[in-house]
Amino acid sequence: MNGETPTGTSPAMREDQARIELAMAAATAERANRPRGLVMVAGLMLLAAIIYAGSGYFARAATLGRVEAERTKSRQVLASVAKVQDLRDKQASRGLVSDPRVGKAIEELATAAGVTQDATGRALVVPESEATGIAVPGVAQKKYTARVTGQDPKALMQWLVNVQSSGETRGVEISMVALRPDAALASARNGGWSMDVEFVRWETRK
Repeated sequence: MNGETPTGTSPAMREDQARIELAMAAATAERANRPRGLVMVAGLMLLAAIIYAGSGYFARAATLGRVEAERTKSRQVLASVAKVQDLRDKQASRGLVSDPRVGKAIEELATAAGVTQDATGRALVVPESEATGIAVPGVAQKKYTARVTGQDPKALMQWLVNVQSSGETRGVEISMVALRPDAALASARNGGWSMDVEFVRWETRK
């Protein structure tokens, strides 16, 4: 019978088949026991951390850029203020010939500097009046007042510089100026700044 079993399969063959089945079962169990889920979760967490770190870096860079831009604007405004003060200090003329076009010239210089009445773009109107209570024989002080809102502070400073240096407004001095950011217009074009200003000019009486 050559050592075969009644079923036609030798013991050696059955033994080999059993070993193969055991090896397959062991391999299946090993794959089932591998922590693939944990590996995937760890990978996703690492990716999320990289994305979060990258977004934080770019947000910080953008914030620093805005801060530096505001610092630059502040330095420019302060430099313009110093220039206006210097021009104001140099204005010492008194008793100039009366000029009815001074108010109009101040308005035109505002337009040239990009200054308007408010954020809607209305043209600036600068009324003229005469100061009272000044007892100077033969001399009068003319006043030109303006209030603007929603403006670029650099444009406002440029306007003041132009008024102090233009030949069309010779003798005009700044007697009062108040510049401030307007919180109600913070989101408007150019940030929204307000200014109250009063110009004066000494003239000889007719």
